[in-house]
Amino acid sequence: MSSQGRNSFRSGELAKLVRVDVKRSRLDLLMTLRVPKLLPRQEGPFTLYDERECRIELEVALPRAVVKNKDVRGIETVLSAVIRRHTSENEARSSRSWNRRELEEYPDNYELTLAKLAIWRAEQTNFKVQERIDMTFEETTHLTDRLSSDASYLAGLARGIEAGKAVKLTGCRSLLSVNLTGPKKQPVAQASQANYQSRSDRGYKDGRMLVLSLELLRRLPECFVEVPELPQEYR
Repeated sequence: MSSQGRNSFRSGELAKLVRVDVKRSRLDLLMTLRVPKLLPRQEGPFTLYDERECRIELEVALPRAVVKNKDVRGIETVLSAVIRRHTSENEARSSRSWNRRELEEYPDNYELTLAKLAIWRAEQTNFKVQERIDMTFEETTHLTDRLSSDASYLAGLARGIEAGKAVKLTGCRSLLSVNLTGPKKQPVAQASQANYQSRSDRGYKDGRMLVLSLELLRRLPECFVEVPELPQEYR
C-alpha cells in the first residue's frame, strides 16, 4: 500500500467511513480520521498550530470477477485484510488493533505564543494604518502643488471629484486598499484635441484623488486598534 499524502500513519488508525465508490476493478473508501492532526503554519515570526481533520481515500484493488458478479463475500474477504469494522467509536477504541494515537500536545508555553501573537497582530494593523495615513498626506500635499486654473483641467477636476464621491469605502479594509490614482483615463467622450484631453485627464485624476485622500485622512484614524498587554503571568 502506498500513499501520496504528506502525512503518514501507522496501521490501526481510527476512521469514519463517509462514502464507498465501486469501480470496475477496485473499491474506493472515502474516510475521515477520528483524531485530528496538529499541523504547523507560519504567521510572521510565530509558528502556530491548527487542528486539522484528515480525509483519506483508500483504493482497494478487487478482482474484476468479484465486482462483475457482485460477490459480496469476496469483497468482504478483500476488505478484511485492509480494514476492521466496528459498530461504534468506543468499540474501535477498545480494539487491540487500535494504534492508540491521540491529538499531539501543543508546544510548551503555547499560550504565551498566542498572547504575543495578539500583540503583534495589533501592532501590524496600526503600522499599516499609520503608513497609509502618511502616504495619503504626502500624496495630498503633492496634489495641491499640481492644481491649475486651466479650463480643461478644471473640467476634468470636477468630473474627478464626482467620481471620487461615488467610490464606496465601507470599512477599514477598503480604506487601506483603495487605489487613489484610479483609472489612467477618465471615462468621458473623445476630446477634439489631444492636449485638451491630457489636461482634462490630469484634472480628473487629481479630483478623484483629492476626494478620496480627504476621506482617508478623516476616517483612517478610526482603524487604529488597541494593543493588548501581555498577561501578568507572562511578564
